[in-house]
Amino acid sequence: MKILIWAGVLVRGSEPIITRRASLYIEDGVIVSIYNGFSNDRDVDMVIDLREGVVMPPLVNLHTHTADTSFMELASDLDIDSVVGEPYGAKYIMLRKMRDRIPSGIRLFLEMQREAGVGFVADFREGGLVGLEQGFEGSRGFEGIYIPMAMPTKIGEQGFGEEARELLLRARWIGISSPHYYSKEELGLLDKIAEELDGYIASHVAEVRETRDEGDFEAISNLKRLRLAVHGVFLGEGELGYLASRGVGLAVCPRSNMWFSRQPDLRAILRSGIKIGVGSDNGGWVKPDIWRDLELLLLLSRQQGVDLEPLRIIRIATIEAAEILGYKNYIDEGMPSRLIGLRSPWIDLSNIANIEYAIVKRGGPESVKLAMLNSRSIKIDRSIIYRGSSSS
Repeated sequence: MKILIWAGVLVRGSEPIITRRASLYIEDGVIVSIYNGFSNDRDVDMVIDLREGVVMPPLVNLHTHTADTSFMELASDLDIDSVVGEPYGAKYIMLRKMRDRIPSGIRLFLEMQREAGVGFVADFREGGLVGLEQGFEGSRGFEGIYIPMAMPTKIGEQGFGEEARELLLRARWIGISSPHYYSKEELGLLDKIAEELDGYIASHVAEVRETRDEGDFEAISNLKRLRLAVHGVFLGEGELGYLASRGVGLAVCPRSNMWFSRQPDLRAILRSGIKIGVGSDNGGWVKPDIWRDLELLLLLSRQQGVDLEPLRIIRIATIEAAEILGYKNYIDEGMPSRLIGLRSPWIDLSNIANIEYAIVKRGGPESVKLAMLNSRSIKIDRSIIYRGSSSS
């Protein structure tokens, strides 16, 4: 299929720049050319008119617990350990009790990601092999890239290594809820199996003061296959820098952190040089709208006196997070047509003085009128299909 997109603003390149009045010519799921101005002189199947809108890469939700959407606001008045402590917390009781309903909760979560223009979802999948199957079932029909990070259940039991091997064969990622639940030998075995199978490890770390004081960072910081640290709100610049030197990225979850713990230290994070992505985290206690987290990042940067430009936030939420997961997620010639288009009363170039700030502060699911994920068009609002006879 041949598609022409007129973009009033295009977020282009792996080190993104704002390009105005650009046209994208797409053929069979590949961006063939990008050129200045708007024209309609190509033989195409469809022209998409976003002359007053924005075209940008899809968002990446770098850390989620999708299944918890099945029991929203359960025990919201309790402390974090009582809510999500494994395996005794309220959520784990409900995951076992509501086993048959978990795939539908995952499906609901992913439907919102589609509407919000999220193209990648990294999901900590509780429940071992059964939980992984629930994730695969719930993600059927999600057109983006679903990345389950499987969580073992046979911790401290016979068969732990066999379970970990099977999980990595099927999912490629292991998710660690807390390093403290594992023995040193079990963490080493996970690392060894991941290395053998070319898999990766993601782990919660330093989400609260107690786990940091008990040494969760030291338990996982030297794992060879660690690629993603989650939260890290009680890590200092030096610890974050050490992770960065080993190629580990960081998922920050601002709304979740402020609910369960404290706000992330943006100064330490940015000075450390670590790659960053954003996660909405737990679908049971935080609405899975990553746009809210982007605005909160900008607000926190002002409150903390940190220089965090909106274009960097856009990169964090799209390109940088995808790099942590091993994907290229930017718009340029020769790249797959993986992109979203924004236009609404809040994203309307005729009324906006600073588009970068507007994307971060005013973007949202209601503005996503176009979504192309994995080189397929999955959402095209009728209002942006050009039906005129001439262009400007």
